[in-house]
Amino acid sequence: MTGQNQQQSSGLMSSDYLDDRMFKFKVLMWNDDDRIVKIPRGAIKEMVIHDDIFNWYHSGHMVISNPRNVLERASKKYVNQQEIDVLPYRFRNDGRDYLYIEIDTPIHDDPQSDEGLDNEVHTIRLLMSVYDTQDVSNGDVNNKLKKISFWDYRHHMMTDTNMWWSTAHAVNRQSTPDTYNNLYMTTDRSRAVYTGDAIKDLITECLKSETSQPVFEDDFSKGGEKLFYTSPAEARAVDDLDYLLEHHAHDTQSAEPCVLRVNRYTDKWSLLPISEIFHRATDGKDGPGDMQLDRFYIADESMETEVSTNQLRTPKTPYAMNNMFTEYNMINDFQFLDQSAQLNSELINTTVVHMYDNNNKQFNIHMEHSDITQVRDYMNKSVLDKLLGGEGGPVSNMVFNRNISENKNVKHQFTSTATDVRDKLHGRNKTIMANILTGNTMVFNVKGFTSRQSGKFISVDRDLGYDNNDFDDKILGQYLVTSVDHVIDSNGYHNQVICTKPYLYKDQQFNEDVS
Repeated sequence: MTGQNQQQSSGLMSSDYLDDRMFKFKVLMWNDDDRIVKIPRGAIKEMVIHDDIFNWYHSGHMVISNPRNVLERASKKYVNQQEIDVLPYRFRNDGRDYLYIEIDTPIHDDPQSDEGLDNEVHTIRLLMSVYDTQDVSNGDVNNKLKKISFWDYRHHMMTDTNMWWSTAHAVNRQSTPDTYNNLYMTTDRSRAVYTGDAIKDLITECLKSETSQPVFEDDFSKGGEKLFYTSPAEARAVDDLDYLLEHHAHDTQSAEPCVLRVNRYTDKWSLLPISEIFHRATDGKDGPGDMQLDRFYIADESMETEVSTNQLRTPKTPYAMNNMFTEYNMINDFQFLDQSAQLNSELINTTVVHMYDNNNKQFNIHMEHSDITQVRDYMNKSVLDKLLGGEGGPVSNMVFNRNISENKNVKHQFTSTATDVRDKLHGRNKTIMANILTGNTMVFNVKGFTSRQSGKFISVDRDLGYDNNDFDDKILGQYLVTSVDHVIDSNGYHNQVICTKPYLYKDQQFNEDVS
């Protein structure tokens, strides 16, 4: 992208009503052939921006009005009753057609003002690549539509690039001149780097340009052990990144799974261990942490008598950062999805880790860290320990029976590297992430707001008081948001939120001595 186009994308925001609320809104589409067009809000029939914790990048689609293919045919337009020449848009269809999307909350109730809150909580600012287009016809050329599918431009660059990358090259890039190695005269161990450093090097080498390069958070996980890896001939950068993430554990002690994210406002990359993510949901006491953004209330299910809603199920203050617009935080309907018994049977059990020790030329079988009882204890003591719970604190929602606790139902994993980090990586960590991401889940639609993001926490509580009951112990509390859709259509602006709560307010004392 040229500097000129980047400068063009930073023009004034327009004020647009998304249902009955005013937002700052801008969508530009351009390519480096000097084709640029502003997509007005009135031409957008539907826009969906998808954000989920399983992918570090945003994606989505936009459906715009395109009568008689005007987007690609128009050569004139009228401004102040004067006819001026314009260049019709011409799609390159090579991933170098770009969309710039910005949505913000206005500071002033003034359509003429272009000032928004402009911060990392409330501002959606995305640069996307168009990866597919589709004509949508309903039999009337005057009502044709154009569907444009998009994803983060950095993701497209990774899907579009064979790098033939190697940790050996990363070793030399991270070395000082006096420690520079001859790549062809060293051992594989000398060509290895810590997995977190490898991820940073791969991202940097793929995405850097003459004027900029990726920026990483200071606490970006370094990794628990070194890895030697060379990209296979057919692998794209996205495949290399997936491989490195699959082999990454936080450090040598905890060796926890980590989550890769890119901040949609600062563009900084983060790689945080799962316990750190959950610890930032609270302030360590009974208040919200810096990853707690919203508090939602379940409507029409509260007691008539007003009682304190806070019984340590949610932080005392509503949220850490979004302290505005609470009228948008009412859940009128929701689905609560209990953990599937089938998934529980397949994923929440002991992992037998088979390892081959190259040094001693022997096979080992490990279960110390990946025994399901040890995994649950680790969840309680190291991941969920800062969340709010009753007497004894919060507990994992893992429920055992004798088949599970006596290891009559197990799964198997193999690794050719016999280390403590690999043991936890292939055993315990997969079970931890399965419990978090397939656990008790809430799905709901609410009035749209720009602050909603995956990888952050929300609180779910009741608007008025409630009785003590097991159901509230299960559904009320802090949820990790795993998916958010920002949907703008003819009905206005709404969010679909999917979130998970892998803990219970207090131990439910299930009978686990059942076969």
